[in-house]
Amino acid sequence: MTLVAVDYRLAPEHPHPAAINDGTAALAWALDQFPGLPVALAGDSAGAWLALATALTSPRGSTVRGLGLLYPALDPACSSPSQLTLGQDYMLTRAFMLWAWSNFSADKMPDLTRDDLSSLPPTTVVTAGFDPLRDEGTAFVGRAKASGVKVAHHHYPDMIHGFAGLPQGSRRSAEAVARLAEGLAAALA
Repeated sequence: MTLVAVDYRLAPEHPHPAAINDGTAALAWALDQFPGLPVALAGDSAGAWLALATALTSPRGSTVRGLGLLYPALDPACSSPSQLTLGQDYMLTRAFMLWAWSNFSADKMPDLTRDDLSSLPPTTVVTAGFDPLRDEGTAFVGRAKASGVKVAHHHYPDMIHGFAGLPQGSRRSAEAVARLAEGLAAALA
């Protein structure tokens, strides 16, 4: 197995579509460098949005065989019930998310809350109960399943946003990362 970790340009210095351009370029590079090797995309939070956007917008997106999304940030309006009820006091705040989306770009972005998802490969999604992004991830799971996408959803009701990558980890973070890895490995098999 070959792992490629991609660093992409960040807003506000590099607004949309810089990140998607970087994701698409990285995917094209990987496909050229490792011809015939099955490819999966994964990311957490904004990186999950980028992995999903890359899979949906890449002209070579059909070659993506798996997708892994840790607590994906998908709704620029930040209007879900979990954004409104958990948008403060749980590390990630709604105010920060509104600021981040406004700096990224509000126009000409693919709307991943409404786009057609039927072309997506098998997808593994991890959500957390005390995460302002919880409902965005859960709604995505429902839409993807309704579009015929094979989806494995792992929900951690007692965790906060970013729990899988917190320093010192925990049994729950190790479990979430293992579920994501299993989903990607199965998609690539």
